[in-house]
Amino acid sequence: MVSLHVAVVGAGAPSRELAEMLCALGEPVQVSVVLDSAAEAPSPPPPGVRTLSLEEMVALGEAVDIIFDLGDAALRRRLRQALFASDNHHTVIAPPAVARLVWLLAGRRAPSDRGGGGGY
Repeated sequence: MVSLHVAVVGAGAPSRELAEMLCALGEPVQVSVVLDSAAEAPSPPPPGVRTLSLEEMVALGEAVDIIFDLGDAALRRRLRQALFASDNHHTVIAPPAVARLVWLLAGRRAPSDRGGGGGY
C-alpha cells in the first residue's frame, strides 16, 4: 500500500478538524500540522500528528506529498516562497477549496474558509 505524508497548514479549528479526519484514514496517511513559527497551537494536535514549523516542513522536501493550505494570507505567501526556493517539484499544495471538497466527500459539512479567500 502506498503511503502519503500530508501536512495541514494553519492553527485554527478547520485545520485541526481536517487533520483529525485524515488521521482517521489510518496507516497509509501520515499527518503533520504546520504552524506559523510565531503562532502557538490553540490546542494540542490530534494523537499521532506531528507539529512542525513551516521551515521544518519545507526541510522535509519531497517526503511531503500534499500540503493542505488553510493558513492566513501571510503564511500562504511564505509557504509558496519557501517551496519555490527549495526547488521542490513533488509536493502539491491543495488550496482551501480542495480541503472543502475533502470534507464534502467524507460526508461532513465543510467549515467556512478562514484563510482569507485563497488567492494565489
